[in-house]
Amino acid sequence: MARSLIKEKDRFFSILKKINRSKVLVIHLRKSAWPGTNLAKNTHPFKYKNIIFCHNGTVLDYKPLLKDIRNEFGPEKSALDSEVLFKYALSRKENGIKSKFNAAFKYIEKNLKHTSLTSLISDGSNLYAYREFTKLPGYYTLFIANHKNSSIFCSETTAKNLKWKLIPQNKIVVTD
Repeated sequence: MARSLIKEKDRFFSILKKINRSKVLVIHLRKSAWPGTNLAKNTHPFKYKNIIFCHNGTVLDYKPLLKDIRNEFGPEKSALDSEVLFKYALSRKENGIKSKFNAAFKYIEKNLKHTSLTSLISDGSNLYAYREFTKLPGYYTLFIANHKNSSIFCSETTAKNLKWKLIPQNKIVVTD
């Protein structure tokens, strides 16, 4: 069973202190859309080699994507929508992370019932942010702020002293 950050704040901050410095840091606090799935194996970000992915939203009829996932990415049978979306995007024939995810997002937008495809993806050097929703635009938000030499993405603005910009719908933003 995955634990709540609220219940493990001290542990969370001690881990952050150990990291000390990182080119890319992705923290995803989530509420599962699927009952009984708050297990560690279902937590984001998902990782494959140097690529990490987290997603805010639900792809309600994600199972048709499974047939197009290459064996090397094949998720476990217990994989849920976000992990399947990740592995489906990696399986796309397009070249480059941005192109693969953009094609995957466009396919799902046109063909599958979903609430949002809002996501963060990183290859360890670049951070890709995408915002898309079919409902609740005030909930499925994604903001960016720059601070010193860093870009910060949040679904809710956190620090009042930063200049936050809402990422537009259906656009991949890339930072390096």
